[in-house]
Amino acid sequence: MSEFLNSCGEVLKEIYRLIYGGGYIGCGVAFVISVVMLNWGLRITGREETFTGSISFGIANLRRNPAIEGTAKNWFDRLTGYLMQLGDAILMTITFFAFASLLLVELSKQHR
Repeated sequence: MSEFLNSCGEVLKEIYRLIYGGGYIGCGVAFVISVVMLNWGLRITGREETFTGSISFGIANLRRNPAIEGTAKNWFDRLTGYLMQLGDAILMTITFFAFASLLLVELSKQHR
């Protein structure tokens, strides 16, 4: 199990190095890929009914957003959609760290 986790950590480090090495363009490309993955995952699994709005003076103004029916027909399709959403969350987090690292390096160069 520890070998599997170590190899997963190495893969995540390599993805980070690839995004960081691409600079701001690499971060932009990774961000676009993660948004596309999220849209595909949501299209497969669907989305539950949500409510949006505001509350003021104890009165709630809520708007109902209807549920979106997914295209998943069986458990494997739903699993695929959820895994795509999980992959999106991981890629978005790595992209955020790479972008923050690029900004910090640039700021440190300006203060020298």
